[in-house]
Order: sequence, then C-alpha cells, then structure tokens
Amino acid sequence: MRSILAVALTAIVALSGCGTSDNPETPDTTGSPDPTEASECLESMRLAADEIDPSKAVPLITETLDACKTADEWLAALEKYPAAMGLGPQDNVGDDSLAIACAPNQEAAVCKDFMAKLQERQTS
Repeated sequence: MRSILAVALTAIVALSGCGTSDNPETPDTTGSPDPTEASECLESMRLAADEIDPSKAVPLITETLDACKTADEWLAALEKYPAAMGLGPQDNVGDDSLAIACAPNQEAAVCKDFMAKLQERQTS
C-alpha cells in the first residue's frame, strides 16, 4: 500500500512538472489559515513548489512535513504554493493532497496531526 501511494505521489509530481506559476511572487491564496510569511513551513513549501526535477521534488515535499507543525499549517502553505504537489492555482487543495504526502511518511508530526483529525471527524 505504501509503495502504491509513493508511486502515486511521484506520478503526481512528475506529471505536474513541479513548475512554478508565471508569477512566483504572487502565490495562490484562499480562505484557509495563513502561515506566517517568514515561517519555516511556508519557505519549505515554496522550495518544493520551485523544484522542477521530480526526483528532487519528492524529498522536498517530505521536508515540508517536518517544517510545518500541523496539518492545517501544511494545507495553508500548500494553498499558497500548490505547485509543490503538482496542483495549479485553480485546483482544490484538500485532505487528499496531504494523504498522498503522508502515505510514506506516517511518523511525521503533520501526518500524525492529520490522522488524529481524521479520526476525530469519524467519531463526531
């Protein structure tokens, strides 16, 4: 299962080309919590979004899981830099993106937070 999800993540990154937007100074913003501009999380996501080589992008995505403190912070950073996961500015950033990133990295704090929130939703 982990290998399938890792392959899916690699395929998403490869198909997207992990390119940057036409104007990297103006990242996509939507209504989710906003990580601090100077945050390690946001900078890590920006680096992942800027990487055009898929083989180098996957480890950078993994690094975002350590740089961000919570699932909400990670998702907010991804909303600013959707290219990190092969998404465009008009694509929906959601739990599926984090689930793909967490599949081979379940021990990361962001992934543990994400799993706890999913379990909370199921019991509510």
